Amino acid sequence: MLKKENKDNKVISLQMPSIADLKNPNFKINMSRAERRRQIKFERKIYNKCPSMINEKKYVPMNCVMCDVKMKSIHDTHNPYPITELCYSLEAHKTDNPNRCCTECNEIVTDARMKLSMKNNPQIVGNALFMIKENKIGVAA
Repeated sequence: MLKKENKDNKVISLQMPSIADLKNPNFKINMSRAERRRQIKFERKIYNKCPSMINEKKYVPMNCVMCDVKMKSIHDTHNPYPITELCYSLEAHKTDNPNRCCTECNEIVTDARMKLSMKNNPQIVGNALFMIKENKIGVAA
């Protein structure tokens, strides 16, 4: 698991290393080169065989709806809801819906989702945020 932090060293989220991270030779993780390659192949198999996802070979590069940067890989596109309408990658591909955001803008979307969650369910989200601030990442009781 990776801790994703913003510029102020505030923990934004926890996430697994992505294919792009694993392909990056400067990415620090305790894996040999062979292990990284096996992990990338394994994840690609999962992504490409899943019926609700688009195959990497069928992906057509598109621009981010928020910052207009070209997203060259399907792994760099994200659902921009609640900033724009809900849009999954397969749906965007089939209907030419341009509402996908890049990894950089996904941080803005994540903040907007947290604010929406806080508004809809403040007690649960408040407990989770407290645990993040106290570096007690886990399930809020």
